[in-house]
Order: sequence, then C-alpha cells, then structure tokens
Amino acid sequence: MTLLAHSRQSGREEQEYPVHVRGTWDYILKVLEEMKHYMSVALYDRVWRRLFLAAVFHDIGKLCEDDQRVLKQSGTKKKLPVPHQYAGAYLLHHTYKDVFAAALVYGHHRPGLPDLNEEIASDVSFCPENGGDFSKKLELEKRIHKELPYYLESHNEAVPDLRADLQVCEKPTPLEERISLSMLVDGDWSNTAGEVYCKVPVRWSERLEQIDLKKKIPHDKNSSTDMESLHKMFVHDFYEFCREKSNIHNCCQYYEDLQWEYNILAPFLHLLRCAKEHNLRHIVMVFPQEEMLHFVDSILKETIVLPGENKDEVVAAIYRQIEYSSYELRKLAISWEAPIILTTADNFFETLSSNLPSKLRKLHHLPGSAVFIGGYSGMFTHAFLPLVWKWIRELTYEWGCYTLLASDAAVKFYEFEDYLENFNLDSTDDWPIKLVPDEERMHWPIQQNCSLHIAKKDLPEFRFDKVEAFLDFMLQKPGPRIIVVDNPLTSATIAYKLRQRQEEVYHLSEAFTVNDKCEILKGLEEKFKIQGENNEWTLVTTNFTGLDLRMSFRSGFFRVSSCEALIQCVKCINRNDKYSAGDLWIFALDDPDTPRNKKLDIHSEILYELISDGIEQKEFRDCSLSELATYAFTEYGKRQLGGINDLLISEDCGEFKTIAQRFSFMYNRKESIGVTDKKLINQVTYGRKVINNEIQKKCVPLDKELIEYLQLKEVSGCPGIYYLSEEKYDADLLGCYKSLMK
Repeated sequence: MTLLAHSRQSGREEQEYPVHVRGTWDYILKVLEEMKHYMSVALYDRVWRRLFLAAVFHDIGKLCEDDQRVLKQSGTKKKLPVPHQYAGAYLLHHTYKDVFAAALVYGHHRPGLPDLNEEIASDVSFCPENGGDFSKKLELEKRIHKELPYYLESHNEAVPDLRADLQVCEKPTPLEERISLSMLVDGDWSNTAGEVYCKVPVRWSERLEQIDLKKKIPHDKNSSTDMESLHKMFVHDFYEFCREKSNIHNCCQYYEDLQWEYNILAPFLHLLRCAKEHNLRHIVMVFPQEEMLHFVDSILKETIVLPGENKDEVVAAIYRQIEYSSYELRKLAISWEAPIILTTADNFFETLSSNLPSKLRKLHHLPGSAVFIGGYSGMFTHAFLPLVWKWIRELTYEWGCYTLLASDAAVKFYEFEDYLENFNLDSTDDWPIKLVPDEERMHWPIQQNCSLHIAKKDLPEFRFDKVEAFLDFMLQKPGPRIIVVDNPLTSATIAYKLRQRQEEVYHLSEAFTVNDKCEILKGLEEKFKIQGENNEWTLVTTNFTGLDLRMSFRSGFFRVSSCEALIQCVKCINRNDKYSAGDLWIFALDDPDTPRNKKLDIHSEILYELISDGIEQKEFRDCSLSELATYAFTEYGKRQLGGINDLLISEDCGEFKTIAQRFSFMYNRKESIGVTDKKLINQVTYGRKVINNEIQKKCVPLDKELIEYLQLKEVSGCPGIYYLSEEKYDADLLGCYKSLMK
C-alpha cells in the first residue's frame, strides 16, 4: 500500500511518506553539517539527536487511515481529520521521554512552540486545540494511544533505515529550541515544495577587494569649513581603522557615536573582514527603521556585488515580516539565505522571540554570522534589554556569531553592580569591548549649535491642549521644521491639519508602504537642495532615526516620550552647522485627537522628571547624552524590575508562547498587513508567482482597531492580508489613516 505525506494539488505532485521523511532529514542534515563548524561538539550532538527524533517522527500521524484517505484525494484542500502532529509529539513525550523533541513536532505547525510547563502539566499534553473541547482532546488521546503501534509498524516498514534509540538528550536552551524548530520547519516545508538546499557563494575575499577598489575614501584637508574638515577626517580615519586595524577576533564589540549611521561602510568593512577570517555564513545588518535599509541596500549593491551576480540574491533587504500558515503562501515567507541580509530591528528580534514556525523558519541561518545591530539602546523598552542581551550572548559565544553594536548613547548596564545582581549576571563575564580603543582618540565632531528649549515643572510653557494651539506656536519658528511624535495616527493628524492651513507639509511614518516612504524621502531630498534658510515647510514624523543624513532642520519640536527618542532627535537639528543656529523645543500635547503611545508612559514620566529635576543638581541642559541615557535606563529598571524578572523567568522556563506575546518594541506590534496594489492582490489570491520584495514594499502594517474601522475584509485564502483601496489609502500625506481625517 502506498503511503502519502502530501496529496496532489495545483502545482505540486503527491509525495510518498518515506520520500518526505528521508528528504526532510537529509535537508536538515545538510544544514547541520554547514553549522557544525560554529558549534561545540556537545551542542552539535545534542541538536543532531533531538532533530533526528523530530524529523523522523514529525509526520507519523499521517499514517492514520482517516488521514491517508483524505491525502489520496487528488486536488483536495480538506483539513486532515486527525491532527497529524499529535501522534509524533505523543510518541516522543511518552515513549522517548523527550518533551523538547515533542514540542518541536507539536510546534512545526500552528500554534507553534507552547509554554512548556503549562503544556506538560495539562491532562492531554501536546494536543492541538481541536476546537478547545477537552472531551475531544481526551478522545483523540485514547485513539492515538490505541493506534500508535500500527503507525509505528507502517513507519518502520516505510523507512527501516531511520531508527531512533531511546537515549534522552540534555535540556536545550530556549534559543536552541527555536533554532532547532527553524531547521525542522525549513526541512519539512522545503522538501514539500521540492526545493533543493543550496546557497549563493559568499566570496568574502573578492568582495573585500572590490570594495577597496570602489570606495577608497580620500582625506581632504582643504574643506570649505572647519566642521566639514572634521567630518571628512572622521570618515577617513574610521574607514581606514575598520579596514586595517579593528580587532576581528573579539567576538562582541560596540562603538558609540551620535551619528553612527554617517559612515555605515566602515563597520561593514569590519564585518566583512570578520566573515573572511572566520569563514562565516552571512553578514546580517539590523537597523531601527525601514528607511535606513533602503539607504544601505543601494550602497552595498553598488560596492560589493561582483560581475555576473544577481544583486538581489547577494544583498537581501527584508523590510517587513510577511508570514503565512497556508502552503500556497509559504513561498512568500522571507528567508535569511543571502550572503548579506539587511533587516529591521522588529523583524530581527521578534524572530528571536517568536514561537511560530513561519517566523522561525529563517532563524537557523543566523549561527555563524557577522551581526551588526545599529541603534540598539533605543530600539525597545529597557524591560527587554536583559532578555535581548541573553540572546546576543548565546548567539555570540555558543553559535559562532561575531557581533558589533552601535548606538547614539550606549547604556552599559553591565557596569552596574545592582543591575547585575538583580538579573543574576556575572560581572566577570565577557561583555562587549570598544571597537575603537581609547588611545585611537577617534570622536565624532557633534554640532554645538543646537539650543534645547524646555520649561521646567511639568512644562507649563510648552504644554498645549489643542493641536491648533501647538501649530500656531510651531509655525512662528523658522523652517525647515521637523515635528517628532510617538504615534503614527498623531503624526497623520498634525500633517492633515497643516495641509488644511495651506502649509507645505510632509509626513513620514509606518502609515505608508516602503515604496511610498522612498518617494517621500526623494521629495525631501529635493527640498534640501534649495539654498538658504527660508525653507518654510514642515516634516511630521515618527521615523526620525531613518532620515537621510544630509537632512538638517532649523527648528525641531519633540513631543515628550522617551529619553532615548530625544537623544536620536537631537541629531536632526542643525546637523553639521548648516544654519546659523538650531533650536529644539520639547513640548506636551494633550489633545484627544492626538493619541499617545501608551507603551511609553513610564518613559515619558522619567523624561518629565529629568527636565524638572536634572541629575544630582545638574540641569537637564547640562547633562551629556550618555548621562541622560544611563539615568533613564536605571530609573526604568527600578520601576519595572518585576516585569523584567518575569520575562527572564519565562524564557528560562521555556514559555515560548508567553515570550512571543509579550516581547515588543516601542510601537505596538501589528500582525496584519494592508496591500495597496490591486494587481498584486489578484496575483496572491489566484496563486500566481509573487516576488518577495514586491509584496514587502507595497504593504502597510495594520492594527485590529483600524481594520475594524475601515471595515476591511481578509483576502480570500490569505490570513492577515487586506486590500487597501485608493479610497482608503493616500500615498502622499495620510497613508492608511486617510479615512480617519475629517
């Protein structure tokens, strides 16, 4: 009797069970062999043994007669009557006594990795919801217990060469479990789709030679101004240092500069030298905002892609997570297969924290990589920093990564004894070291001509009850102006009201697709080509960290949120002394039409206190950026200590579902997307080929409330995807908030 793993469907032949089981393991084995160089013998052996169990038994439940009957119906898309992952999880849990291997089999389809302690304690462990009916779960357990010996008999006849012993593996770390699930899912899904494991050659040595030829930076001492001379000196010296002198054997380093983005090619050179020296698999660069990806993507494709190569296969810019559960849409899932990967912080860290197979599928590409994390200290609330650092350390010291951190004002939390004690961290551990030693004396020349305007004691002078009052105040100041707020709906509201006043206004936030953001940035670049100081126009934004480095504003307005965001905002004002003076006003706005980001409430409270009281009798204006960042960090830690400890405890206990739900960034996570291209929607709906980058660049993240307000409906067969028509989306000013403006 022929046993099937997958039925015949449009564009896919039926697949026999033994072919799929062997193919899945062979795929995983190739990945493991590539990763072996970066792992200890003990780690490799543990991962190998657990993955072998999971791969061999992940589909054993499909040998149920009822499931086989459905699988043999050509072209059917019927759901299997018996959840097939339960049998494998049951076998590994009860016979092989390996709950972690059982969790992998359970988690290779939704709902993903569970909270382990809760799952093990339940009356029916590792059983899919099945409608949430306990009686159905109990009935399924009895059936699997009774029929499992028959499944095993059929399985052993089908794949007699794949026999697993009963030796129990050691407990994995949570990150190890996620990486293992990544390999299982990629092996399973790739084999189902008929994909062969292959990779683009990294060719690090050749790329290093090419970048030398194309980007040798001269040192011009005859600049038009002293500031320009200092800037060019810094760019030249930093570039030469990273090319020739940076230590490529230290596996975790950092550098601190207010304008770390200015010469991104220099740290890339350091990573490239690390990759060459240690034969690394990838270079992964992580940035706070999407706009920075576009900037770096164009630079790298111009400098390191070799003749005859497809530039998109060498440098992959991954803007947004597009994740699907159905087979037809898996081909749209973004992997980290290219030699050089550019991605956003939310994509990167929410992959590390995820429990879903679709999101974790790419994670196994990360070990053995050179990883750059830019702007790390302001990416997320401080409650998550110990957990983030736990992952970074494990990737660095257990999985062969070489990590470089960059920040506006680094918070060295590992230097605080109280903090280390609270989180059971060892002060003698190998913490990150400076990329540029003190003796090199390489410092970025920060502009000195930016005045901070704040009112002490709860900001009475610059507190506004209505948007209109704030706009009256703001428009009295010279342009170009930038208004930085903490919520994209608020930025859209302010932009809309400025347009009503016939003012020239630009808006930049996550309300737009990536393509439309790029067009807005092009328009801004043209504006900055106009000479003189009388540029009477305004940018309203939430994404100030992604602004082009040539942009310099005469007047800035920062709505009170976090101290980290304020530090990043400072660098947009009078950058490089472009104007005779630069001014930044910190203001409060209490208009109900301009909602706040509730996640930043405690951060805002701390910033208010800093403005009012300073630090140890030192005025707020007189504090250095590092002093402000450090104070804000320690204060947040004091107020949220319980929540931080809860996160670390949840991670250590393998509460994968809980961590995935709780881990987030400054902005609310949005699980759904709105696609603005009707033609693209039709392609997805009817199963036609869609290029990954195409859908990434034409979608907008949507929250549940906006979906309900706009009365959007999911695209048929595409969970989490909605169509945003022209009536509900404005590419020029309002983005997805067009219908909300009245």
